[in-house]
Amino acid sequence: MILKYTCQFDGDNYNYFAVENFFKDALEDYNFIDAVDYDGEYINLIFSETNILSAQENEIKLSNAVQSTIKKLYTTM
Repeated sequence: MILKYTCQFDGDNYNYFAVENFFKDALEDYNFIDAVDYDGEYINLIFSETNILSAQENEIKLSNAVQSTIKKLYTTM
């Protein structure tokens, strides 16, 4: 399962790897996230089959955490 969140930045200031690591660090409490991928337009949170239920149960909290992290990223990077 993949949850996508829009996350676009102006210019080329943002290294994809740095953005992914920023999100991994910010969301470390959500240990059911298997991978984070940034494609320049979306933050993709990837969950294995065994973690889908946890992702669904925590989707609102996770969404709020992602939105908060996007705001932090805009101000720190």
